[in-house]
Amino acid sequence: MKRNIRYIVVHCTATPQNLTVKTFLSEWGKGKKHEYPPFHYIIEKDGEAKQVLHEAIIASGDFAHNSESVHVAYIGGIDKEGKPTDNRTEKQKDMLFGKLAELSDRYPHAEIVGKKDLHGVYDPDPSPCFDVKRWMENYLPDLSERPYFETYEFEEEAA
Repeated sequence: MKRNIRYIVVHCTATPQNLTVKTFLSEWGKGKKHEYPPFHYIIEKDGEAKQVLHEAIIASGDFAHNSESVHVAYIGGIDKEGKPTDNRTEKQKDMLFGKLAELSDRYPHAEIVGKKDLHGVYDPDPSPCFDVKRWMENYLPDLSERPYFETYEFEEEAA
């Protein structure tokens, strides 16, 4: 069954940054009655993105728009006292930007939103702890580590 993706939703995991995807999934699954994880992609502190759910499957978070959404989360979103904060690393920011661009290409009519900004959803959780639209408009990713952006030096032709 093909899904009609209307939203690409950005979340934080509301966990410490040092958590791994494996640990997040095992902790999240304890006591839950959901069949699937709440996100399709999770970005670890080192910037590595893990696909944890195929995009054709509806994520199982407590969320009104799951059937029409692809969900991306970064590990983090709380400080040492457990208060909401945008604590993404630079590598997480770069990967998040790239993943959102990739998903936007795949779903060109989908709106990129933060969970807290999705229409018709009341949730006191400030996830993802930053303004997604403003960030997307202003962010310049670090492209220096991408192997397909090589620098070539050209010799001037002798006259």
